[in-house]
Order: sequence, then C-alpha cells, then structure tokens
Amino acid sequence: MSSTRSRALEKIALGEEEQARAEATRKRKARTIVVMGTVAGLLIAGLAFVGYNVYDIYASTRAKTEYESTYDAYLASVSQLDESLVSVSNTLNECRDSVADQKVCEDLEHLNAQGLELSNLRLEKSDIHAKTTREIRKEIKVIKEKQDVVEQAREALLAALGPVAQSQIDKIKVSINEAIEEAERIISQAQKIVDDTKDEVQNPATRDGALEAIQALRSQIEGVKAVTGTDTAAYVAALNSLNQATETVRTKANEVVYSHQLWEEERLRAEAEASASAEAEASAKAAEEEQRKAEEEKRKAEEKKEKGDKEKGDKRDKK
Repeated sequence: MSSTRSRALEKIALGEEEQARAEATRKRKARTIVVMGTVAGLLIAGLAFVGYNVYDIYASTRAKTEYESTYDAYLASVSQLDESLVSVSNTLNECRDSVADQKVCEDLEHLNAQGLELSNLRLEKSDIHAKTTREIRKEIKVIKEKQDVVEQAREALLAALGPVAQSQIDKIKVSINEAIEEAERIISQAQKIVDDTKDEVQNPATRDGALEAIQALRSQIEGVKAVTGTDTAAYVAALNSLNQATETVRTKANEVVYSHQLWEEERLRAEAEASASAEAEASAKAAEEEQRKAEEEKRKAEEKKEKGDKEKGDKRDKK
C-alpha cells in the first residue's frame, strides 16, 4: 500500500514538473514572438520612414522641376503679350483718326492698358530651394493662374483688332465713295472740255492724252469698286491709285485747256492781224481815193481857171 502511494506521489510530481516545463516553454515562445514582432514592427517602421523620405525627395524634385517649366511657360506667355503690345502700338497711334466708330479704339486702348499692366507687374521667380513641396505646388498654382490671365489678355487684345480693322474699312469706304464721286465729276468736266475743243487746240496730242487718262480713270473706278475683304492696305492702295488717276485726268484736262487758250490766242492774233491788214488796206484805199479826189478837184479847178482865163482873153479880143 505504501508502494502504491509512493508511485501516485511520483506521478503527481512528474505531472507538475511537466506542466512547469510546458509553462516555461509557452512563456519563452511568447517572449520570442513579442521580440520578433517588435523587431518586425521596427523594421517596417524603418522601411516606411525611409520610403516616405525617398518619396518626399522625389516629390520635391519633381515639384521643383515642374515649377521651373511652369515659370518658363509663364515668361513665354508674357513675351508673346509684349510682342502683341508692340504690334498693336502702331494701330493705337493712328486708330482714332482712321476709324468710323471711336468706341473700337476705346476698347483697344483699355485692353492695351491691361496688357501693359500685366507685363509690368510680371511675377518674379521665387527661391524654391528652401520651400516645402506643398509650398512649391502653391507657387505653381499661382503662376498657372497668372499665365491664364496673361494669355486671356493677349487673346482679347488681338481679338479687338478685328473691330478696329472693320471700322477702318468702313471709314475708308466713305472716303472711297467720295473719291469716286469726285472722279466721276472730273471725268464729266474733262470729257466736256475735250468735246468742246475739237480742232481748237494748238497741240492735238493733248486731247488724245486726256481721253486716255479718262479711260484709265474709268477702269480705276471699276477696280476700286471690286475691292473686298478685311485688308485695309488693299483699300488704302485702291484709294490712293484712284486719287492719283483723278489728278492725272485733271492735269490732262488743264493741258487741253491751255492748248485751247494758245489756239485761241493764235486765232485772235491772226484775226487781229487780218483786221489790221484790212484796215491798213482800207486806209490806203481811202487815202488813194482822197488823193484822187483832191487831184480831180485840182484838175477841175485848173480847168475852170484856164477856161476863165480863156473867156477873159476872148472878151479882150472882141473889144
């Protein structure tokens, strides 16, 4: 019986020892897992930190590169605006004297002033090396917004040239219509001068020249009426050519008038010479007639005297 109890106690002791060993083993595993988990966590955190720093460096570099390209694009837009402002300056200088509607000049002047302000107040390049990525991206956003404003101002400025050009054409057309009326009036006058001086000019070539100039002016009128489009230069050239052709007809007609005056002077001189010659001839004939009459009277007087003397002599003889 004592032997049986001893074995039972041994079994109990062995069980407790096994449980203790198992508990120790479990605790060691738990500590190992905690340590491994901590190490793994630290590793992941380290990798994450490194990854974040690498991404931040990459994002910052990319943002800086984007800033440079964005600012360059902004400067290019400002340069284009400056070029447009220069090209518009000539139009502005002559605008008010060359348009039918002054409002188009006012609009162009207003847009030009806005463009000049944008050009003068251009953004300065920032020192982005000390800025964060977020600050750099805010700078980029501001530059893009300014670039949009510059491009819109340039587009509006160039678009305003269209109404100015059309208004210039409207005014030129008024001048052209007036020039056509004047040309037709000169043609009528010149044609009448040519018709009225037929065979009454000193130099017939002047009439031929006038007729050629009249025909050329008629052709020029038709050419001016055919001009279309929005190119003011074409209308100005046509108007200048028309005015020049009109002046040519006026000059040629004056040459005909002058040649007619010379012809008239020659005619009057010839008539005066003929009249003087006729008067001289008549005067000579009158003088001859007077002389003849005087001689005839003298002869008669002599004959009468001779007759009287003869009668007195006959009377003396009879006594």
